Order: sequence, then structure tokens, then C-alpha cells
Amino acid sequence: MGGIFRKYVESYKYKLNGVVIMPRQSKGSKLCSEWELVANQCLYSEWGNFYGLIKSYPAALLDSNGYLYLESPDALNIPGIKIGKRINVPKRISSLPGYVKMKQENIIDSQDVNYLNMDDIEYKDESLITKLQWKEILQNNEIAHELDIKTLLVVFNSLQHRSTATEIAEILGEKDFHIISGGNMSFSRRICKNLNIKPPKNSDGGNRWWTIPYWGSQVGDGKYYYILRPELKEAIEELISEGQINNIAHEVITIAEEISEKEAVHLFEGAKKQITVNAYERNPLARRECIKKYGYKCCVCDFDFAEYYGDIGIGFIEVHHLKPLNEINKQYEVNPLNDLRPICPNCHSMLHRSGLAIEQLRDTLKKR
Repeated sequence: MGGIFRKYVESYKYKLNGVVIMPRQSKGSKLCSEWELVANQCLYSEWGNFYGLIKSYPAALLDSNGYLYLESPDALNIPGIKIGKRINVPKRISSLPGYVKMKQENIIDSQDVNYLNMDDIEYKDESLITKLQWKEILQNNEIAHELDIKTLLVVFNSLQHRSTATEIAEILGEKDFHIISGGNMSFSRRICKNLNIKPPKNSDGGNRWWTIPYWGSQVGDGKYYYILRPELKEAIEELISEGQINNIAHEVITIAEEISEKEAVHLFEGAKKQITVNAYERNPLARRECIKKYGYKCCVCDFDFAEYYGDIGIGFIEVHHLKPLNEINKQYEVNPLNDLRPICPNCHSMLHRSGLAIEQLRDTLKKR
């Protein structure tokens, strides 16, 4: 493409009482303007899940550090991009040829909401509910139903305490993200009725129900992150520490596929520990954060399923738990960034069979 591109926005202006009004820009549009890109459509995603499809060219796919410029539909026909109901780049757009890096990558590992850039949070209305009120709400099963608690816990356990309705649905095994967004609306209605409060308003005067428990920031193409409000986050932390809430979303969602949790109780200690490791490795929350950090290439042999198998291999990898079996107990909490690594199934089996560390198995391969 070459040179510096300028984005003209005159056609997007409109007037109200003689005053020029600019429409609210998405994160992608803001970056296109900042980086002076001419693009009819700008889709933004930090992790490679771009909601929707490109309908007008030239276009750009962006993350916070750079962009992939697309002059025509043919630009999407490259390995690493998966097209379905949305555009998905499992290894992020920074892995694709043609990616232009504009900033140094800044990955925040902390889960503390204080590490968020508050300027990027579009919806951050002042909270109408105190920490004490949230604690009472979460313990009232007439207001907080099972799905509400599970949804809140998924967001609570996610990186930076934020997640999209689509991600939450995937983790909870729901087929449609509308189950999550609709459930949140019903939850918020019950809260407002119980406390006799009114929800924040949208610019068109409608009720913005979803921002009762959450702040919000744009992911792209009209989708938003749910970001747990600080008062609600503190209430959940206290209820968990007091034993009033069981943090089910952070526990094992699936243990060894061929053995039920009930059956596992009757197994001897060594087998139970092995199942515990399998469970940590299959935990969708932990797996997702591990892959965000390390990608889909095997840490032992560098095998990449997408490169070898094409589209059917995109997004496939297993994860391996680094901590030795004898160091795991009931109080242990897995850290996805420190304790897990992406591993292909062959190397994964050999690691469990041999008891070797990743570096040792890698050296074994090099010597062959």
C-alpha cells in the first residue's frame, strides 16, 4: 500500500441545530484515524476474534499495536485466517504477513481492574450499588439465579475481570451468547426492582440494563466486554473467602473425559492426582489464557496444526501442566501463564509418560 493514508470523515458528519456532530467511533475507527488509514470498514480485536464480516473495501483488521490492511477480498485468502460467521485469526493478526506494527506490544498479565486503561472504557457510570448491597444480592436466590452467579464468576476469573457474552457462553457450554446477554438483562431488572433504582440510559433514552453489574468497552463491530464493577468484584472476593460462594467457574469444569468425578473419588491417590492434572489442563478458562499468551505452536517440537493441516488445524492444541504431581493439593490454584504451556498431543503423551520437563523432552528430540 505504501505511504501515509488519510481517513476523511466528512461523509459521516451530520448537523443538529446548526452544530456539526460526529458519530461515536468504535475502537477500530479511532485507531484508523490515529494511524491515518483510509478504510471503509475497521474491525478491532485484541485476540483475533473479529465479530462479523467485511462488507466494504478497503478495510483494516486492527489490534492495539498494529493493523492488517485489506485492499480487496482476496487479501483474506491467506493461511491463518478463518472465515465463517465472523473473521477469526487464532494466532492473532500480528502473526500474518503484511501486519504493520505501530506500537510496542503491551500485554497486561494482571487481573486487577486498576490496570485497565480507563480512557478505553466507554461505559463506566457511577455505581448505584454498594459492596454490601451486592453481597446481599448474590446471596438472594430470588434475585441472583444460578446462571447469573456462573456468568459473574466467569467474568471474575477472566483476565482483567472482563469477558464477552460469546466467550462466557463458550465457557459455560451455552450454544448462543443471547442466553448470556438476555440473562444479564433479566438479572439487572430484578436488581433494579428490588433496590428501587433505575438503570443508566443509552443516548437514545433506552435502558442500558447490562451496565448494572458491569462497565463496558468495545471489542469491535458493536460487541462489548463485560467488565466487572469494582464494588461487585470486592463483594465476590469476600463471599468466596467467607465460604458463601463456591467459585465453580474456577474449579474443574471437565475432568478426565473417560472418568466421572464421582468415580474418581474411589481411585487411589496417584490416579487421582493424574486426573487433577488432566482437569487443570482441560479447564477452558485456564486453557484460553495460556493460549492467549503462548499461541498454538507446540513448545516441545514447534509443530503447528494450522500450518500442516490447513483450516481444519486452526485453533487446535493441547495444554500441559508444568507442576509435578506431588506438589498438587486441594489448595493449589492453577496460574495459566506460569503453569501451563501449549503442547501437541504426541509430546503431551510423552511428557506424562516419561515425567520429563519440556526442556528435557526437547533436548531428547534434538539428540535424535
